[in-house]
Amino acid sequence: GALVIESRRARPWWAAAGVLLAAAGASGILLAASRPAPSATAVLIQPNLDVSSEGLWTAPGEWERHIADFTRMAGEQCKTYIAGIPQTGAPTGDIVCPPYPTHPDLVAWPESPAPFFQDDSRFQQALAGIARVTGAPLVAGNVGMDYSADEGRWLQYNSALIVGSDGARTGRYDKIHLVPFGEYVPFQKLLFFARKLTGKVSRFDRGEERKVFLLNGHRYGVFICYEAVFANEVRQFSRFGAEVLVNISDDAWYGDTSAPWQHLNMARMRAIENRRWILRDTNNGVTAAIDPYGRVRQSIPRHQADALPAQYGFRDDVTFYSAHGDVFAWCCAILALGVVGWSLSGESQRPASAAKVHIKVRS
Repeated sequence: GALVIESRRARPWWAAAGVLLAAAGASGILLAASRPAPSATAVLIQPNLDVSSEGLWTAPGEWERHIADFTRMAGEQCKTYIAGIPQTGAPTGDIVCPPYPTHPDLVAWPESPAPFFQDDSRFQQALAGIARVTGAPLVAGNVGMDYSADEGRWLQYNSALIVGSDGARTGRYDKIHLVPFGEYVPFQKLLFFARKLTGKVSRFDRGEERKVFLLNGHRYGVFICYEAVFANEVRQFSRFGAEVLVNISDDAWYGDTSAPWQHLNMARMRAIENRRWILRDTNNGVTAAIDPYGRVRQSIPRHQADALPAQYGFRDDVTFYSAHGDVFAWCCAILALGVVGWSLSGESQRPASAAKVHIKVRS
């Protein structure tokens, strides 16, 4: 700010104010964040399914084999884990048996190319059976369907189906923020020429409501994949009462690029902003438990079928960001624009002679 102040006497004061603000903002690095103790355990299944395949499971015995794997991994308990982020040299955690006496608090199956359709009786029976065997509620990525009389067609959603520990359906969250040219084609009438280029794009409809689900006495907020990018949207779940956040995702599309790691770090920011544990369950990694300070407490390696008995906890306090969103950032932007506008206004009022610059040209 001092660089645009006209008065030389005022510049040191503005510079000092800037230094104080910078020091105040950086002072947090001197404080050690608390390490909240977990009080619950979820089994996060990482199926590592091939996204390039059709994913229909139509070969003889294929459905049964995959569901058997699903059931087996949902029941895994005492396992080692990575005490941090995979592929960063984080140490391997000791074998930990979850603190529950008979069953986990949650089982999650991620967004994946599995042929899980809400109205498929085989899918319904499989989920109900796993919920009863494990004694835990389930969050399962699937394709949700609703019939729209107004549009005269079935609406199709990228969804998370919620099943109670008794096997009964509890609810469904439909993804609201869809990926353009991945889950839908925007401006289809205008971009009609793009149909040949987007033949494999999914045709999902947009969900309309952010929901919080009550499971075993605690409130869970579930969001899907790419929605982790949007801080102002994820905060709504905490604002609506979610005590823990669950993010299901299929990052296999990214391959071995930087994108899966960027996606993980975005989810870590959502944990910090809302002071919530985040259970991140993915198709091929990074599957992890993130604490309310953004630290990856547990994870498992990428590119392998596995399950993570992830320990987590609950919080019901509402942070300033959860309650008010980006109001602080907007205030900073408005203040900065005001300072720039004020300095430009002062510059325009200066006498013309004061603004002249003499340039000597050497021959």
